[in-house]
Amino acid sequence: MRRWLRRWLRRLSGRPPAHIFAWRKPMVWMTAVMLIVFPVHAAPANPSDRVDVVVHVVYSVGGVETKSRRLTRDELASLFARYPTMKLIAEEDGRLIYEARVPDLAPSLKEYGRIGLSPDGTLIFYLDAPEGPKIIETFFRLDLKRIEVALPNDDLERLKRGIPVHSMAEYETIVETYRPFSVP
Repeated sequence: MRRWLRRWLRRLSGRPPAHIFAWRKPMVWMTAVMLIVFPVHAAPANPSDRVDVVVHVVYSVGGVETKSRRLTRDELASLFARYPTMKLIAEEDGRLIYEARVPDLAPSLKEYGRIGLSPDGTLIFYLDAPEGPKIIETFFRLDLKRIEVALPNDDLERLKRGIPVHSMAEYETIVETYRPFSVP
């Protein structure tokens, strides 16, 4: 705990007279806890002043995207509204470095992501980029004979071409659809 905060709390911890509101002491403790848990950051004092902010956006599928900007206080508040799970991880040379975890696909995967088959029959999630496919995730080998019998031929052909994925819900649904056909 910060030294100044400890001294301040010691000074307030004496017994108050009976006529002082009973809630004074708990409120002081709550304020102290809030200062420790949510410390005041080096946000600009004047709304027009700017501060350097680096945000590492960690997607559950697709990796990390780093954004670096000079923001005003209002722009920083809108960034917190956009990423409610954002936490301060470091403050270096006047720059605030935040990390935000997003339970979703990375934007590039929403646009170019596909689930398909590798040449050896493994279910894969890949980025169908103009420079060539890049495998993002490998799941499990599939029993293609069981798929041919159980599902329409169109489904297997779509899987061979690659099924476009635009959301985390589609991603999870497609993987769970083919999970029963995995080879043990």
